[in-house]
Amino acid sequence: DGAEYHATVYFTLNQDTWYAKRGNEVSFTQVKLADRSPVARPVKVCPPLTVCDEGRTITVCGEDFAFGFSKDTGLPSSIVFQGDELLAKGFAYNLNRAWIDNDRHDYENWKRMRVEYVQPRLESLQLVEQTAEKVVIEAVHVLGPIVIVPFYRSVSTWTVTADGYLDCQVSAEGLWPEQPVLPRFGFECLLRKGLEFVEWYGRGPGESYSDKREYAKFGRFKEKAGDSYENYIFPQESGSHAETRFAGITDRRGLGLAILGKPEFSFSANRYTTEDLQKARHHFELTKRDEVCLCIDYKQQGIGSASCGPYVAEEYQMKDKKIDFAFSLKPWFAEDADLETL
Repeated sequence: DGAEYHATVYFTLNQDTWYAKRGNEVSFTQVKLADRSPVARPVKVCPPLTVCDEGRTITVCGEDFAFGFSKDTGLPSSIVFQGDELLAKGFAYNLNRAWIDNDRHDYENWKRMRVEYVQPRLESLQLVEQTAEKVVIEAVHVLGPIVIVPFYRSVSTWTVTADGYLDCQVSAEGLWPEQPVLPRFGFECLLRKGLEFVEWYGRGPGESYSDKREYAKFGRFKEKAGDSYENYIFPQESGSHAETRFAGITDRRGLGLAILGKPEFSFSANRYTTEDLQKARHHFELTKRDEVCLCIDYKQQGIGSASCGPYVAEEYQMKDKKIDFAFSLKPWFAEDADLETL
């Protein structure tokens, strides 16, 4: 009960051929048998939350964790678990991606709209609820470059619960009469050095996107951060995992951060930021970071084939006028709980 089931059918060669041996997988298909139904988190008696509202940070503390929210950005700037800081750089809205060859159709529009220079502007930040069990912080942003009409007005609600979860709910409304195609909508942050062991349940093991996903199987997968990144001669977006239900990134001890979908999200964990990849014209110009760049996305523009074929099909274009996006973050020790139980 409450689990998600897929039946996987593999088609393999029943005899040796000139190109492959018997048993070689030719193709596969998966059929979803049952959806994962929402399960309420178990009630756990925990010490009451405390709030420190001093300086430029609002800090919410629990038994063995603390979440810090920057008053300048309105977003999480610190996640401390058992005295260990997990972030090297706090959360920021991300509407751009390192443009891919197939984005050529959009290059001029994105340059004209200054997509590379989107600056989320904090309109308001307020503490809307504070109890022993729950603290709710609401931030309102306008998202766009300084010099033109913003693309979105976004309201993000961040709820810290005494059992150590940080729940995020984002509602965004497009501000253009006709919403333009954008590269993506999501968040980007840097995880501190050492957080590099990635596990997830979703499509894999390779990268997958909205229009490039059915070749990837649903399953539980593991990799080191950056393994899904493709070393293109011209650096560009790669390594994202679409339709992810939950993921975790830990250090060698198993201490790390879990991302839990409501119901799903796309994510990537690479050694380069979006800006690193966007600025480089050749792969040799890149320098791998010690930190891991974590992207948690509502959606990305489809991959398409516009460098030599048709533009992205409309159903895969990132031009949503209204966005509702939710996920949870949970710092945890892998030995204490399996990701699925979170």
